Amino acid sequence: NAFPNPNELIEASEMLHSAKDSPPQWNDATVVSPDGSISVSQVRTNKLMFTPKPRNSQNDPTAELFFSNEIHKHFSVCVQDFARRFSVSFDENTTIGYQVLKYSTSEYYVAHLDDGPKTRRTISAIGYLNDDYEGGELHFQDKNFTYYPFAGDIVVLPSGAQYRHEAKPVIEGTKYSIVNWW
Repeated sequence: NAFPNPNELIEASEMLHSAKDSPPQWNDATVVSPDGSISVSQVRTNKLMFTPKPRNSQNDPTAELFFSNEIHKHFSVCVQDFARRFSVSFDENTTIGYQVLKYSTSEYYVAHLDDGPKTRRTISAIGYLNDDYEGGELHFQDKNFTYYPFAGDIVVLPSGAQYRHEAKPVIEGTKYSIVNWW
């Protein structure tokens, strides 16, 4: 229950997408290759929308910034709690901005690590905005563990090799989640 009203965040992300003045767009999801290049890939078939990096600014009260700051407020509590519990050092300012993910029927993200040579990450976090879909579970192959998310959950995990994970294909409906890394 990290997000008190996760459906409102879905509505807000769709409203941002449909705004008239250069809205954030739903784009094909991309991956970062070991050489640092970014490309659309079949290992990740969902759509994504980038949000601006969260920051305190009263001079830029845009809807996108408000949305990012609102998301960050909830993620920050969970990520800081994780770091405290497991004595993990991280710089909260290294966040690049959140990605809102939209998985339609049959879309997935194959098993992967979030930490890599060109994407140095310590902590990963996934927030779930809805649970009215089938499939789409978070699966950890090496741990033989599957997590069935509920709307409002935020899952925080180490980004490294022991936590290879995947988003199973959505069988029916549309799954919305939000991700970020530190």
